[in-house]
Amino acid sequence: KSEEQIESNSSLKNSMSEFRILERQKENEPLTLVDFAAMEADLCGPKLKFIFFGETHTDSVAQDLEILTYKKLTEQSSRNINNFGFFQPKRKRWALALEFLSRDKQDFVNQYLKSTEIPVSSLFLEYTDALRYGPITALAKERGSAIIAANASKRFVTYVSHYGPDVLNKIAQKGEDTDLLPPIPYPSKPLSAAYAQRLLTVWPDNQVNNQRRNNLIASQCLWDATMAHSVLRHQQNTGDAIFLVCGRFHIEYFLGIIDHIEHLLQTPFGQALSFERQEFRVIVAIPLPAEQFDQCENEHWNTMRHHPLLQSLADFILFTRQENQAFHAAEEEHTTK
Repeated sequence: KSEEQIESNSSLKNSMSEFRILERQKENEPLTLVDFAAMEADLCGPKLKFIFFGETHTDSVAQDLEILTYKKLTEQSSRNINNFGFFQPKRKRWALALEFLSRDKQDFVNQYLKSTEIPVSSLFLEYTDALRYGPITALAKERGSAIIAANASKRFVTYVSHYGPDVLNKIAQKGEDTDLLPPIPYPSKPLSAAYAQRLLTVWPDNQVNNQRRNNLIASQCLWDATMAHSVLRHQQNTGDAIFLVCGRFHIEYFLGIIDHIEHLLQTPFGQALSFERQEFRVIVAIPLPAEQFDQCENEHWNTMRHHPLLQSLADFILFTRQENQAFHAAEEEHTTK
């Protein structure tokens, strides 16, 4: 595809034939079936500082919904005159944070934002990532938003997965690349029992030895810790609201990245920051095979409202329609995270 096609690679018709939305309006109560406009109204509320959008990376409908949501958030970035002739207050600036850009790319990302010559595709290591996230990245640039390269550098994740988390202590002691890391030592074990249990389902005892599993879990925690620190640091330095796009495992059930944000708020780094419940939302997109999605009538979605595994999954759960081949790829990716 050409660079222009990458930047505009979105085909969502904003149709209920492609997605359904369940909202968690009150804790321990059934979910509510809502439309996109209702979700938009909540996400554009004045108190929100953080939106976490978790997806399966092969889910093109979710990626179109990310673009649509970010467009709505950034539509009015300057003062406008309302119908009564009064100036409306300037809306907050929504920075875009991406799991798919690592911190060692941040300087290049900043150059991209200032340049008319750098193609958006050059920001991503994989061409498929450019196709999936190039459009929302180009949109952020068009809207004058900051772009946060949020994730841990691949080399640090590789170090930890092979040698354990203590290897980063040696790097930090030398003062090398400390700007690319979260505060060291970072929590290399899950910060909640629920997340620990989820990770054990990814790397069960009968598949890897204990030391190898501990290192893999530590590398997963490094991703979570780095993305949590990235968004908090940017919010602290700029006051921007932040829209983070990441794999859904990192935020499902308000765990992973959310755990690490809450941890950082208890440290000297985060004591001056706030992360109240009314200041953030978690969105999780779940792909369904087309045949199953098409057979679902309103009665089925009403039944899903009471599903125990969905009650605490996210603030908004987006079920997306996938052709069968795309669905199986999505399921394989999520179960091998």
